[in-house]
Amino acid sequence: MKNPLFNAGRRRSLRGSSGQGRHKVFGVLALFAALPVLEAKNVAVVNNADSGPGSFRAAVAAANGDAAIKKVVFRPRLGVVALSSTVTYTGAQALTIHGGNASIEGSAGAFDLLAANGGGDLALQALALQNGGGSGLTVDLPAAAAGVVSVSLSGVLIDGNDLYGVHIDDPGASDAGIALSIQNSTISNNGFAVSDADGLFVSESGEGGIHVALKGSDFTGNGGDGVELDESGEGSIVLVGLGCTIEGNGGQDAGDLEDGMDFDEAGGGDLLVKLTNVGILNNAQQGIDADESESGEVDIRMVQCEVADHPEEGLSIREEGDGDTILDLIASVFSGNGVPADEVEDPQQGVDGEEADAGDFVVRIVDSHITGSGDDGLKFDELDDGHLLVDIRNTLVDANGDRGVDLTEEGEGNLEASLVNVSIVENGQDALRARENDDGDLAVDVTNASIINNSNDAVDIEQNDAGDGLVVLTQVQIAGNGDDSPDVSGADLIEK
Repeated sequence: MKNPLFNAGRRRSLRGSSGQGRHKVFGVLALFAALPVLEAKNVAVVNNADSGPGSFRAAVAAANGDAAIKKVVFRPRLGVVALSSTVTYTGAQALTIHGGNASIEGSAGAFDLLAANGGGDLALQALALQNGGGSGLTVDLPAAAAGVVSVSLSGVLIDGNDLYGVHIDDPGASDAGIALSIQNSTISNNGFAVSDADGLFVSESGEGGIHVALKGSDFTGNGGDGVELDESGEGSIVLVGLGCTIEGNGGQDAGDLEDGMDFDEAGGGDLLVKLTNVGILNNAQQGIDADESESGEVDIRMVQCEVADHPEEGLSIREEGDGDTILDLIASVFSGNGVPADEVEDPQQGVDGEEADAGDFVVRIVDSHITGSGDDGLKFDELDDGHLLVDIRNTLVDANGDRGVDLTEEGEGNLEASLVNVSIVENGQDALRARENDDGDLAVDVTNASIINNSNDAVDIEQNDAGDGLVVLTQVQIAGNGDDSPDVSGADLIEK
């Protein structure tokens, strides 16, 4: 509904007492009319030459010199454009490059195929960047950049480059944030000339954050991490992934194997990750490695995801500064993780989380399956002030090499765990182990559960310091374990 006071004020401001307001408005409009108008222009790429009129290099050079040029468009069916050196976009205006399914490739020499360093937004569509002696795409934020610098890839193939597939960096620690969108694209088989050259690497060291959206895209077979995001300034890492595959990455350097996804938040910001229908499979080290080392929250939510066949943890979380850690696993499968190919290496957990400083550790696992881990299936530790709060429902934890579920609260805080409609079956040691080792209460409630055929204790729970302890087992089937009698110390046990 219109605000009559606003409308009345608007009429007075335009009319004034003697028409002066209207004259002022017309004067402002006349001033704007006198300003130069930059009409958006397109530049066409009409041949596949390395340089010269009509080439890709010439089109980008034109955009560098004319801020009105907003789009570079390839003529269809140009095929391969073989470059002899890097094509660099230096403009500050937003630029879209529509490749018409052309392929930009390196002819010889160690150079990046496409680079941008002017601070302008960059969008690539229907384009391949392949077989370069450096990186496929590099974007460096200028030191004076502010606001948000946006990079988007749609229908893009980045494959077979010697260094990174995509490398976005903030080398001058600018105030700008980085926004990256990748959809319906493939980043594969990059990074085999040196150690730790990732498929996608984004690094931000200033005041801004990193915001990444991945949809319908594959990150496969890269020598370093499939996806690595590093934020060492005050900003946050925010990643949303939908319908993606992260597979077979990290194997270039046998002495320094890499992960499927690697997140490092070392400044004061948060680490926020939401993955839906994402497969993280058979990467050379961990499936997901998530570290937050200063004040800030870690919040990871995975829905309908599969994480399988990693020699180290399927998911590893470390939160070392003040801030809470929150983990949601919904309808997800973790299988065959933490099983090293070399018997010399120690087996690892399927899912391993550690909250090392002040802050709560909140875990919710629903409708999921944790199986075949080399060590514990689920292991969660709260090592300082803060509570460990675990809720597991409708979940199967089976055939893990050591414990099924291992929970430890070391600092001043409570350990509270609820397990409902859970099956913990055929694990190599205890089915359920919980320790409250400092001041704080312990409360463990297991309802409608099956604890069957585990090699050691069915239930091993201890309250080891000041605080109340209560363990309630309601309609729990316990059979075939190394010790079927619940082993509860320092806490009251109620069986119903």
